[in-house]
Amino acid sequence: WYLGVTTMALRRNERNLRQANILQEAFFEKNPEIMFVKNLDGSYTLANEMCRDLSGYPDRDFTAGSEEEVFPNASSEVVSQQDIQVIQSEEAMEFHSQWSRDGVTTHYKTLRFPMYDDAGELVAIGGIANDITDQVMSRHALLENERLLRTFIESAPDAVLISDDRGQITLVNRQAELIFEYDREEMLQLTLFDLVSDLNRTRLNETMEMAGRDDNEVFREAMEAVGHGKRNRNFPVEFSLAPVKTEEGSLVICLLRDNSEKALMETQLRQSQKMEAVGKLTGGMAHDFNNLLGIIIGNLALALKKSGGDERLEKRINTCMKAANRGAELTKRMLAIARRQPLQPKPVSINRVIEELSLMLPQTLGSDIEMELQLTPELPNILVDESEFEGMLLNLAINSRDAMPEGGRFSIRTYLKDREALRKILPQAQIKNARFVHIMVKDNGEGMSEEALNRAFEPFFTTKEKDKGTGLGLAMIYGFIKQSKGFIVLDSKLGKGTSVHIYLPVPEELAIEGADSRAGGQSAIPEGRDRLVLLVDDEYELLQIAEAYLEEMGFRVVTATSGQLALDKLASMEEPALLLTDVVMPGGMNGVSLVRQVREKYPTIPVLYASGYPSGIIEENAKTEMDAPLISKPYTFSVLAQAISAVLKDR
Repeated sequence: WYLGVTTMALRRNERNLRQANILQEAFFEKNPEIMFVKNLDGSYTLANEMCRDLSGYPDRDFTAGSEEEVFPNASSEVVSQQDIQVIQSEEAMEFHSQWSRDGVTTHYKTLRFPMYDDAGELVAIGGIANDITDQVMSRHALLENERLLRTFIESAPDAVLISDDRGQITLVNRQAELIFEYDREEMLQLTLFDLVSDLNRTRLNETMEMAGRDDNEVFREAMEAVGHGKRNRNFPVEFSLAPVKTEEGSLVICLLRDNSEKALMETQLRQSQKMEAVGKLTGGMAHDFNNLLGIIIGNLALALKKSGGDERLEKRINTCMKAANRGAELTKRMLAIARRQPLQPKPVSINRVIEELSLMLPQTLGSDIEMELQLTPELPNILVDESEFEGMLLNLAINSRDAMPEGGRFSIRTYLKDREALRKILPQAQIKNARFVHIMVKDNGEGMSEEALNRAFEPFFTTKEKDKGTGLGLAMIYGFIKQSKGFIVLDSKLGKGTSVHIYLPVPEELAIEGADSRAGGQSAIPEGRDRLVLLVDDEYELLQIAEAYLEEMGFRVVTATSGQLALDKLASMEEPALLLTDVVMPGGMNGVSLVRQVREKYPTIPVLYASGYPSGIIEENAKTEMDAPLISKPYTFSVLAQAISAVLKDR
């Protein structure tokens, strides 16, 4: 009985041992992890199914096979070095490796560990590896997303500031450094409240409360405020906030834009609108006002000729004449402000004009002001009204003198700028010409406050004492530069002086257009020789004065107060030697239309236009461009004589 029980126990132990061996082999063989045992010489002792699959030959016997034989395409040298490290340290070590097969790369994490016999002698190296490709790819994707996000933030055109829920800045981009002029390290020591006015803890808390709402927008509505940069520099900004919840806590993303350029453009737009309003008002009044002045000046001139040598009478007439001429000059100034005065542009050497003017500027500036000229040689000519340009420089010199009561330095410099250089200075301007002459007029006087600088070009605005300035100087200069198709930039700081930068275009082809009806100098009075002139003007008093002027020159005159009446009279008269006509007239026929119909009958008839409207709006009212010289009202006897002489030259 005892032997029977013992036999049964032995059989049961054998079955259990076989079962254990089977389970152990199955655990090793079918384990989803890669498992292997290697001898100390690097040959394989055991390799489970997953390990054999990795080689591409699942039925291959790995026993006694070396690393190069089993995995000929793998980095056998690297694996051998890993085995050596485990043998030398006799400690378990973890390694990361990658295997490539059929163009597919797989990443593995391998635990290699020493194996000992019963005597404690190191006899083999065991290894367990698992596929971590998905983890590696996810980590790479995360790093790539982080890189792209950082690149996006760094290259954003707006400033990006990220802070914690207390406003402490934790991250800024390059644009934020440029806008606020702080280094990145300096900005990380600041809060949002230090950089943006109207942004406080209450508003920040309101933003953070939005983070948990379902209807929360990513960024709240943009708000306007004042930015505080380095060295106490303040400037207009526009910013918006977005709350973000993370595992580490709450963050606030602030997108901010420097609105200095936008504010400047708005100021320039308002200035342009003001000038346009003044232009419309002045241009509309100029016609009637110049006609009235023409009547006054003409009648005074005729009365002076009939004074009979009465000195007292002549004195009174001359006094009235001076007042009327001052009225004409005032109209001219207002038209300059409105950019509608009739200019006479011609090719001009800017350096020559400045050098000639510099001979008289010292007397204007005074002995306590040092004058300096720095002129770039061989500048190209530009098309500009020379007398108006001289007046502009003289006006700027007077302004500089008044800004330096204790003396100082005054300089005029010239440069040649190309289109790209000017675009950097005026990024919003429409720049057509390829080259510009740059004139800089600079002083080291009192300068202007920011408020005065913003209003400097406004008509009648002045910082001078009462009765010491009209406030029209810079406004006239602004109008002249704009009408000359140029640009003007005023740079001034209180106590630091003023620089006026003027950019006038260099035309590709210089040409003199039209006759200079306002040119000075003494020219002979044209001999009428009883030749016939057809005179047309809807203002009867002016018509009479022009008729008197022409008759004094020896012309016979036929007058008409409208275009149609002029055509009616032309049908029954001989060919005129000259047609002198107003441009803008009522009755459906302007001067240009009249000339066109007259030339159908007399194609070569000399024509001279006259108008009380400034040249800037003649085409607008006449609805066409003039095709003959223009004389501006009010005109004197001598100016009319010079214009007629130019038209009738060689006839």
